[in-house]
Amino acid sequence: MHSGGVISGYSGVNEYFANIIVAADGGFSLESSGFALTRVTGEPQRVDAEAAFLNTLRGTVFIRPESDGIAFETADRAVRLKFIRATVTQALSDLLNVELSLRRFVSNGKEVAPPSNVIITLTLRDSGQLSGRSAVNNYGGGYTATPNGSFAVQGIIASQMAGPPELMALEKTYFEAFSAVRRVSVKGDHVILENDTGSLEFAPVRSRVASIRPPRKKN
Repeated sequence: MHSGGVISGYSGVNEYFANIIVAADGGFSLESSGFALTRVTGEPQRVDAEAAFLNTLRGTVFIRPESDGIAFETADRAVRLKFIRATVTQALSDLLNVELSLRRFVSNGKEVAPPSNVIITLTLRDSGQLSGRSAVNNYGGGYTATPNGSFAVQGIIASQMAGPPELMALEKTYFEAFSAVRRVSVKGDHVILENDTGSLEFAPVRSRVASIRPPRKKN
């Protein structure tokens, strides 16, 4: 939940958003009939679970701030959804052992746009190891992440293939930024790694495929 009457979150497959109006007694209502959703597809069980969660949340009318989080309740108090503050490592756990692709890269305050045919990847493993492919070479190493969001990369090694000068320059910039990462955060299914002058934002490769799938034609 954000200041300014905006509620948002991740519901298992998609991110959801809504504007709400909150009364002094904790009662609230949505400004529209429901939540705005992203359009990512997923496994049927996850889609069904997402629909059940959003329908339940839509039926609540009271917000109760609590010491460790926030609770949403129906008018008769028969249904209660309790949200607690998750640590960064808890949020990151669902994205371990998942191949991620680089979606946004900022280096020294400037946006870096890899060529459309270059996909830079990263997999963070639950063993504390990482691997991926940069602009030209494969790479690997180790990492540590703490519950408060501190992040450190250790011992990065890469294969020694040569490539076009522009891709080698991109790879050098990527490795310099990646090796300097100090913080990690998770937003939905996006992992954001930050250093002092930039950031690298990753998301699962499967989401990239789903996001570019053409819409189904109506009969």
